[in-house]
Amino acid sequence: MALPNKAPWSEWSFQLRVGANRVNGIYSENKYAFNPLIVGTTEDVWNEGGVLSFLSAAETMSLVSSDGADDGDPQGNGAWQVEVFGVGNDYQPVSEIVTLNGTMPVVTTASFLRINRMRIIGAGSNGTNVGTITATASTAATVQASIGAGLGSTTKSQYTVPAGFFAFVLDWKVSTLNNDQVEADFQTRVEDGAWILRNRLTFVESAVEQNFLSPLVIAPKSDIRVQAVRISGSGNVRVSSNYDFYLVKESLVGENNVLRGG
Repeated sequence: MALPNKAPWSEWSFQLRVGANRVNGIYSENKYAFNPLIVGTTEDVWNEGGVLSFLSAAETMSLVSSDGADDGDPQGNGAWQVEVFGVGNDYQPVSEIVTLNGTMPVVTTASFLRINRMRIIGAGSNGTNVGTITATASTAATVQASIGAGLGSTTKSQYTVPAGFFAFVLDWKVSTLNNDQVEADFQTRVEDGAWILRNRLTFVESAVEQNFLSPLVIAPKSDIRVQAVRISGSGNVRVSSNYDFYLVKESLVGENNVLRGG
């Protein structure tokens, strides 16, 4: 039996207080991602592979599994419910719980401009999804997010900062086990802006980490992505990416940081 912790919140580290939602207006986030197959063409780091086609307007999403076991039956084998998180046309947070129907598409009620994450919240005896679950924009017909078979959550580096918040990126990690040289870029763009490079890491068969002494400040309604490419060698490269950040309410951010955000 665990003993109760008697230490007052003021004695906890700032990170723990944020994680426990004890700091008003500041929330902690983490984005973890991998691309299982990168060669000589630049791709986003996400399970789907290739480059995400960002939407210009919010759309409903069609969710489907590659395996009939993810059939919406709580007593079955696979996943039966998925929660989708993202933002709408106004960049305000949007979420919806979707009951799956195996290989038959199910369309969301809500419209999403961006999907930041999907996760399995209900599964049968397998404990998670059996097949790969994809969310495809109903009109654009482009995949916006996917959950790899057995993973239970999206593994995508793309993230869109909600309206009313700044993102303060604290660190960024990338890795590969392949004996090939890889170049990875951390990129952002403001609403209706252009992609800009915020950091670049080059590595061979290793894990590298960039800790930002001065956090990267990213403005409200901005997109974030990590891209990678094999720049030498001949193998099929698997690249992982992970970054931590705080979402800080816009009202708490000083004017100098507003000017820096992007």
